[in-house]
Amino acid sequence: DYADEITIDAVVSSYEELERQTFDLLITMIQDERNYNYPSLLILPFQLDKQKNEIREKIYEIQQAKKKELIFNHFDHYFHPELFFVTENGSREDVIQQVCDKMEALGYVSASFKSFVKSVITAFGSIAIPHSVHMDAYQTKIGVAVSRGGITWGSNLVNVMLLIAINKYDKQILLTINESILSLFENPEILSRVKNTSSLAEFKAILLPNPRNRNFRLMKTQEKNEGYYDHLNKFHESPAA
Repeated sequence: DYADEITIDAVVSSYEELERQTFDLLITMIQDERNYNYPSLLILPFQLDKQKNEIREKIYEIQQAKKKELIFNHFDHYFHPELFFVTENGSREDVIQQVCDKMEALGYVSASFKSFVKSVITAFGSIAIPHSVHMDAYQTKIGVAVSRGGITWGSNLVNVMLLIAINKYDKQILLTINESILSLFENPEILSRVKNTSSLAEFKAILLPNPRNRNFRLMKTQEKNEGYYDHLNKFHESPAA
């Protein structure tokens, strides 16, 4: 059921071997206090069907963490303190103009960049992610505008706008960046706090409080009780995840 998310990578035979591994989740059939040393999920061998949702939720959690890590590891490259704005009364066009002007002043985009920004269909609830239809930015950057009261964006009221300027060499990661950014705001509490921020540092601290700087793998542990040998099968997340 999880062929698109995980693949078998290796087999290890003891907990000691885990100490030399880098992974995200230990799925185990062994009831052992050492499980608490790792992010873990206890699987009951005769109730796997009942635990499918729990396994799926763990995989999803790791996928979301992976997206969050992408933004965290490149945050200082994509974001800039001078590209953070607090606005209360500006229109959608005013906010876009303000961010584009600053990007141009900082040398990240050309004077024509603003005319190619597509803003009409880029609102996702309270989040808007406008970007140029051309990936011709001199350097990939993300401008941020937050509004407590909201910016009218078509039929939406937007509290956070992230204007993306993409360099052609980063075009392959545009979709991933969009998905990663949206995943950060899935928690309504995060959005309610972010819209009240007054600096990029505060914005970052709320969105990315606990980054995980390690490789992404899943570990699965199996045990045959009643005299059987212990076996630990290591899994890693496949590229398709």
